[in-house]
Amino acid sequence: MTRRFLTPVQIAGANNASAVRIAGRLTTTGAPTSGTWALGDLVVDSAGRFYLCTGSGTPGTWTSTSSGGAVRPGPGTRYVVPATAPQRELDMADYVMDGTADDVQLQAAYNDVVTAGGGTVVFAGEPVLAAPLVFNGTGEVDDSVTVHFRGLGNYSSQLKPAASVADAIVVSAIARVQITDFGLALTGATNGIRSFAVDDDTYWRSFDESVIARLWITGGYNGHTGTALKLGSAFRSSIHDLHIEGVKYGLELSAEHSDQNPGDLDVRRMMIGVSEANGAAYIIGRPPAR
Repeated sequence: MTRRFLTPVQIAGANNASAVRIAGRLTTTGAPTSGTWALGDLVVDSAGRFYLCTGSGTPGTWTSTSSGGAVRPGPGTRYVVPATAPQRELDMADYVMDGTADDVQLQAAYNDVVTAGGGTVVFAGEPVLAAPLVFNGTGEVDDSVTVHFRGLGNYSSQLKPAASVADAIVVSAIARVQITDFGLALTGATNGIRSFAVDDDTYWRSFDESVIARLWITGGYNGHTGTALKLGSAFRSSIHDLHIEGVKYGLELSAEHSDQNPGDLDVRRMMIGVSEANGAAYIIGRPPAR
């Protein structure tokens, strides 16, 4: 480990803040592991991460203060990554998944964004779902909280629900949600995304002013008996740019109550490949008995 600066640069504190001494750029990654350092020393490692000495000594106590050059998602964004992600991704993650019940971290990130008044959840890797992700609205048609749940593309982000999970994602209570840019690997009878309306005599909507787009959903061509998108009472939303293959049922759009005729939907640009006997690419109308 070496430093690039020959003479450290001292920056005086203001407004009762302590001084910081810029002590150089390391030729290795991570905090210093040798040498004697003083409280307030600041270094940057070879990956671009900053470390602040919070306890003087040899080699001292250090705290990372940056994300190694990666662009941190903006305010209102929660970033969820697997424990096997590169260190620079782990440094900027809000939640880290363990690879067994990753729905816990993903659901926590979603709930966090809702509590904050809306925003974005971005996930990477191949999260394993031991339970459905539940994206609920408030049940009020004038709900202004919108959440964007997205991956990094179907090759970099793919949800993998266990075969015992009935639905990978459940949407209800007049949610306003954008679900985009990832893959879904389904097995058994698992549905990809299922929505249903709240029990309301006035509205009967599952989601409103929402988007489902740029998803790659596969049933694996191996006896899948569920539905890729099983959407009841969807309203004023856009569903587009989907690739669905190896499933028994593709897209189902249904009305769940005679008091509401859901619609105002933009449904376009999708490929659906049905692989099971007696399956169907599209089912539109009242939910069939099956």
